[in-house]
Amino acid sequence: MATAVIGAAPPPLYRYERKFVVEHRDAHEVALWVRQNPAMFRPAYPLRWVNNIYFESPGFQYYFDNKDGLEKRKKIRVRWYGPLFGCVERPMLEFKIKAGLLGRKESYRLPALVMDKETGLDALASALQAAELPLLVQRELAFVVPTLLNRYHRQYYVSADGAHRLTLDAGLEFYRCLSPTHAFVERRSAPRLIVLELKYPESAAGGAESITNAFPVRLTRMSKYVLGLEGP
Repeated sequence: MATAVIGAAPPPLYRYERKFVVEHRDAHEVALWVRQNPAMFRPAYPLRWVNNIYFESPGFQYYFDNKDGLEKRKKIRVRWYGPLFGCVERPMLEFKIKAGLLGRKESYRLPALVMDKETGLDALASALQAAELPLLVQRELAFVVPTLLNRYHRQYYVSADGAHRLTLDAGLEFYRCLSPTHAFVERRSAPRLIVLELKYPESAAGGAESITNAFPVRLTRMSKYVLGLEGP
């Protein structure tokens, strides 16, 4: 996913995002598929937990847009890495914007906060209020509420030519945000579900077919957010 951190360089172009959903396979086996791919993927970053809190409109517009596979759709989330609870040094507010198979992110830094199981999302609300966000972003946040938290172990890979990136997500967990103070009550998991996602710019689209054909699973549409709301 192409990322633009507001206040830095101009937003990059969209890039392709293609997903494979793997069921009832071990993560080590799927990682072997990646290492044996003709693109010669190698680890790009250390394994880490990815945490996301998704926001939704009162009518669940973002859910239905993604469920129905609309050409233009988006999600709003706050993302951080590492443990679920404790001090979060660099939380990011992200607008994940999709146009068909292409996607990009607009990202906004938030103040550090402390995620606590007892106080729920109170610290997140305070961080959003304290952040210096553009007026249009503030207006959009005024009409959405936290709906779902998901997290997963992510492995990062990059092809030998540097043109294609791949992530392997396993250990998926979901928490419904029933209310700001009861955000971590209802926990569900999908321990036997693995999601591979191939990401590449339009200029590298020609080499993607050989990569996807080498995997013993088919490309598919899949949203972790939709999965979490419906129940794994």
